Amino acid sequence: MLLRELAALFLRRNALLLENVEKAIGAKDAVALHDAAHAYKGAVNHFSATKLSESAFALEQKGGAGDFFGTESLLAALRNGASSLEEELREYTRSSGN
Repeated sequence: MLLRELAALFLRRNALLLENVEKAIGAKDAVALHDAAHAYKGAVNHFSATKLSESAFALEQKGGAGDFFGTESLLAALRNGASSLEEELREYTRSSGN
């Protein structure tokens, strides 16, 4: 039941969490990127989404260093991983009765 609740929470917040990362990159706001990527990493760590977590961590480090080189490709990896996780969690919540 807890996993289903975490999945539902992630599904509700995923778009906003991604948007925060995207906006920080677009604005070249290093602090916002660090914070948004850290929040995203925390949200996906519950699901053992290793590659997705690694992408978020790399963006978090980029924000911490004020380095925006390569952030667009990391963002693309984050979006792709997020899409896959979202699909899996939607299936899980449907099949588990939510």
